Amino acid sequence: MVCHNGRYHILDRNIQQYWRDAGIAEHDSPHSFDISFPEIKFAELARALGVPSARVDKPEEAVAAVDSMLATDGPFLLDVITSSD
Repeated sequence: MVCHNGRYHILDRNIQQYWRDAGIAEHDSPHSFDISFPEIKFAELARALGVPSARVDKPEEAVAAVDSMLATDGPFLLDVITSSD
């Protein structure tokens, strides 16, 4: 499962903590933490590599995607679009 929010939020949080610990004023995270452009289509990438997948853009799509995953023998990638907040 990929929690797809277009950012490396864990890196944002880690660098913000580092700045606080080092007494550095918080500022914008490095541009490389933004992975929204070009958009990575993880579900399509998985299928291109022979792995079944589903993309979940809306909450109401989750049940069908999980059902597909559970019905699949072997690996399956869920690309779940989440908020960038």
